[in-house]
Amino acid sequence: MSILYETMLGRLGSRFHLNFRPRERRIYSSPLGRFYDSPLRLSLGVKVGGETRILPFSDAHKSFAFVEQELTPTSVTFHCREPEWGIQATIAFTAPFYPQDETLSTAPMYLIHASVENTNVRKLTGDAALAEDGGQLQGEIFLRLDDGECTPSGYRLPVAMTIDPALAELKWLHRTRGKDFSSAAYRGELAVEPLHPEQTYVREDGIHAPFALASKQSASASFVMAGYTNDQVMNVEDELYRFRYTAAFSSALDVIRYAREAEAELLARSRSFDRIVAGATLDKAAANLIAFSLQSFLSNSWWMRNERNDDWFTVWEGNCAYHSTIDVEYNASMFYLLLWPELLERTIRQWTRYEKEGGFMSHDIGKFLVGKGMEYGHEMEIEENGNFILLVHALEKLTGRTELTDSIYPQLLRLIRYIADSDTTGNGFPNKGTANTIDDAGAAVQYAKEQTYLGVKAYAAFQAMRMCAERMKDANTVRLCDTKMGLIRDTLEQSAWLGDHYAVCIQTAADGVKDVWTGQQMEGEIPGWDAYSIYPSNGLLYLLMTATETGLNLDRLRTDLTHATAQSMTRYGCKHSSKDTTGNLWISQNLWKDFTAAYLGLDMLGLSDNYWDYELYENAQGIGGCFVDAPPTAHLNYYPRGVVSLGAINALGGVQVDKVRRVVHLNPVRVPCRVPLLSFADWKEGVVPWATFRLEQGQVVFELEEREQLQGFQLFVWGKETLPEPR
Repeated sequence: MSILYETMLGRLGSRFHLNFRPRERRIYSSPLGRFYDSPLRLSLGVKVGGETRILPFSDAHKSFAFVEQELTPTSVTFHCREPEWGIQATIAFTAPFYPQDETLSTAPMYLIHASVENTNVRKLTGDAALAEDGGQLQGEIFLRLDDGECTPSGYRLPVAMTIDPALAELKWLHRTRGKDFSSAAYRGELAVEPLHPEQTYVREDGIHAPFALASKQSASASFVMAGYTNDQVMNVEDELYRFRYTAAFSSALDVIRYAREAEAELLARSRSFDRIVAGATLDKAAANLIAFSLQSFLSNSWWMRNERNDDWFTVWEGNCAYHSTIDVEYNASMFYLLLWPELLERTIRQWTRYEKEGGFMSHDIGKFLVGKGMEYGHEMEIEENGNFILLVHALEKLTGRTELTDSIYPQLLRLIRYIADSDTTGNGFPNKGTANTIDDAGAAVQYAKEQTYLGVKAYAAFQAMRMCAERMKDANTVRLCDTKMGLIRDTLEQSAWLGDHYAVCIQTAADGVKDVWTGQQMEGEIPGWDAYSIYPSNGLLYLLMTATETGLNLDRLRTDLTHATAQSMTRYGCKHSSKDTTGNLWISQNLWKDFTAAYLGLDMLGLSDNYWDYELYENAQGIGGCFVDAPPTAHLNYYPRGVVSLGAINALGGVQVDKVRRVVHLNPVRVPCRVPLLSFADWKEGVVPWATFRLEQGQVVFELEEREQLQGFQLFVWGKETLPEPR
């Protein structure tokens, strides 16, 4: 529990979110999506006599005297106290989620459970005193939607997405090629009803659930909030798409019927997922980051379907609103790889349609409500090609399925050839197409030639491609990758190593370097080329997660990470480099750095305290925006990239999985340690294997629960093949 701060709940692909903003005393919500939503005044609380106390999301009544907030991956719970009445109230909003359960996770609705307890420690005054009868405290759990129309069964609120006329000249509004679509409003509905109508009554002033409580007794009431639109919302290559949930539900009331019928399953599966995350021996801050960032990710996701029943899945880049940004999804793919691989495969297949002439991948595939090609201001050729290849590699290794890789192999060859040809000096480091995603950093980090970050990412891409080519019996590509990896490895050690860290870039003169935003030619020495930076080892994480040999000097990589962390640390995390300004840090990249460190044997996972402190600051006192990846200099808010935090689970256990070679390695970075092996979960049956490391008389004891899920796999613990005894 903690102070109140802005947070949100979201639905997978359905764009119906609840954005809790206590400072504004509102919940922002719409079944039509982020940024065109509306403030709701939701009065939800307890009535005693003629007085009412509510959550701080409406001005209609006084708030509870004390309100604390608690997160799980699927819920936001408010713990409330009103000392003068002697009551405690708990109000939980649940966003049902369970990996690979599509209907449960996409249904556009929330369950709301409110309970009140008579603690018998009170001093009733005024109208509240009239509600005590014979030692019982009488009152009501109360819900009112001030903006809605009250009907005999609950509330209805028609909603529409309207476009600001000032935006009418924007390109994205005119890319529909004659289809009158995003220039007009589209419509939807929001409905709130009791989940158990027999326990409540509805009047014009709200939904009421009466109670009469003796000392220590409690009462409860439950509600469901549903959103819906059947309009065509998205334009993808001149075809209009509806939300995919429209195939399962015909209206908001239909969604409410589903919630009533499936309530037990919705709650049971959601709580089961919560317990899996809570069961890992993560720090509380790390668990909070997972819960907090998961909901920002879900709120950015779109799962659509056209008239031909073809699906389209994509994720907005938060307040930037680009669709399926490869470098963002590269980090956010922890969600897919650990919980829902099918969605990553779908995303990769969509990306294949947006390869640029010359053999490199687009940064994104659209913006706002249109998916018709890249909208970002400049290319990131080497980075996006490397990201794409590494994601294909990770998906293959963590699922054991090779069909996708085989089907797009010719495209992978073009992408790896582009990376190879980007080195025109013969040292292996790319010196063409080197602008990258770190767009608030100095020139050395952001667009210099021969960056160590991109040199190592290129190396990782060559290693991933080499393994694929070897399986495909493509000897020419194996030789190409071996040659390039050798060049990069030599350059990394001979030219980039500065004694205790790797240089940011090895081309120190600004010859031929242009600012990617202004086009202006730089002169002199590139400032910060020799700084300490958290990025040299960034490209290795997916290799490490998949038990893929790196062939690099791990001792130097550990030394580099250790010194870079110390030299670039600020109050909330590491800057991009020691010579960047204090505000230039991204929380997601700090998390990525910590997970890479864990696989190298360095325990930096405790730094999650810094990152969670930053999220609390931003959302309680700062600008806000739920998961905020970067401070106000870039201010990436409502951002999906933070879901990389799920990687803490595998990093803690040093979990390395290669389902193609059928090998599992466990190298926990700390003991005691208990982690779920998510890649081996049978979500349909609810079976998840757990690896536990504990201390007994100075010895580490290893146990594996549900070990039949790993049948047929070689299991290595700290490098030693292990056959654990059944429990």
